[in-house]
Amino acid sequence: MPWDIATTAHLCALSPLPIETALPPTGPLLGTDRLAGGAFHFDLIAAYEAGLIQGPNMLISGAGAHGKSALAKAYLHRTTALTALTGRPRWTAVIDPKGEWTALGHQLGYAVLCFQPGGTLRVNPLDTTPGGMTIAAPATTRHTTRPGAARPPATPRTSATTRSATSATHHHAPTGQPDDETRDEVADVAARRAAVLETLLAIALDRPALDPSQQRLLVETARRLTTRPGAAASGPNAPTLHDVRGVLAQPDQTLADDLDTTLDELLDRRRPLLDATVALLEHDLRGICDGPTSAGLTWHTAPGLILDLSALLTQPRTLKLVLTAATGWLAAVMYGQPAAHKVTIVDEAWIALDDPAITRHLHNQWRLGRQFGQVNILITHAIADLHTGTGRSGTSTAEGLLNTTSVRVYLHQNPEHVGRLLTDMGLTRRQAALLDQLPPFTALWQIGTHTALVDHHITPDEWTFADTDTAMTTRT
Repeated sequence: MPWDIATTAHLCALSPLPIETALPPTGPLLGTDRLAGGAFHFDLIAAYEAGLIQGPNMLISGAGAHGKSALAKAYLHRTTALTALTGRPRWTAVIDPKGEWTALGHQLGYAVLCFQPGGTLRVNPLDTTPGGMTIAAPATTRHTTRPGAARPPATPRTSATTRSATSATHHHAPTGQPDDETRDEVADVAARRAAVLETLLAIALDRPALDPSQQRLLVETARRLTTRPGAAASGPNAPTLHDVRGVLAQPDQTLADDLDTTLDELLDRRRPLLDATVALLEHDLRGICDGPTSAGLTWHTAPGLILDLSALLTQPRTLKLVLTAATGWLAAVMYGQPAAHKVTIVDEAWIALDDPAITRHLHNQWRLGRQFGQVNILITHAIADLHTGTGRSGTSTAEGLLNTTSVRVYLHQNPEHVGRLLTDMGLTRRQAALLDQLPPFTALWQIGTHTALVDHHITPDEWTFADTDTAMTTRT
């Protein structure tokens, strides 16, 4: 073969990255693919439906001021426009610790909820379905449901018969003891409430996790609150943290018997949990998550929701607690949405990933979200944020969260983080070496087994909501 002619078997040696074929042109145009040449299109849900990825979750990582937040906002803006045209709208929720998504939220017609300490806007982290559905009725009363409620739809790659435990269309025996389906539903609701309580109280007590005996107490507390007469899955009759305080403040002998212990031991066991619950109600979550969800919120009629936590940014402990409580409430909102697909975006995720209890909470939600048609996008500074530094347990939880992420987008990385990417993320040496040289808005994409090096383009109108540096600069 003449010296100036080569096949891809030889020409690939000239590139630090493999020569890739372009992805199918599904999803919005996001930029130009340097490796394959031409336009780069991507949509997380379409990639999952096409079998390109195994899990519908995405991580965007990069140093500050290199475009990760702008990329995420442009992606949401364009996918929203595209899915509206195709008649397959999605419902999106954004957890926004810095208040940088509100402009886009208003433009897209989303409900924007701004939380403030001691404010009047509340969400109940123990809500488990939207509306006021009664989940547990007395034994002699017919099990009632919220009219018109629908089962959360399954994703195209999950069984159409997958049953949501939050479905409100079950028919139960009108008299006698609850049937098996009712008991299963009650158990599921109680378990989800207990999981939120465990996370909140672990953070409040500054522990990676609660002791097994304390976890068991919270599970039984959640079960009792869920099965009390007239208790609802959500709405004004749903249990709140005040009800949890009541159970912990006055444990009785029947509770001790159910936990296979004595009343004296139970009084000692519940003391730290009670103190932590009181601290949440009187300080950290006061005016935010200390009562029923506020009536009249418009989130159920809007195409999406922004949870603006920026008023809490200078209070790290409160921010973590509210983030956890908000994600618990948000899970209930997600499960009740009629849209086939739901998208959750967590910006500034280092705040959550700094705590192993929150990381475990997110991991559990990510594992279960697929059956409800939910995909997740996590935005953080560095992969180092996924290592909580709290011992092997916290690190394993973070790695488990990462292992459920099939799409990884790396913008510019600081040099001190490149080595970890090489070690933990399976990048080649040449790929890792590129990352501290990438200019702003250029990203290395790993989409399952596919790799792309993309120059992203932000349009002038997108800068009106994507620019997070306006306080320091004036863009012309």
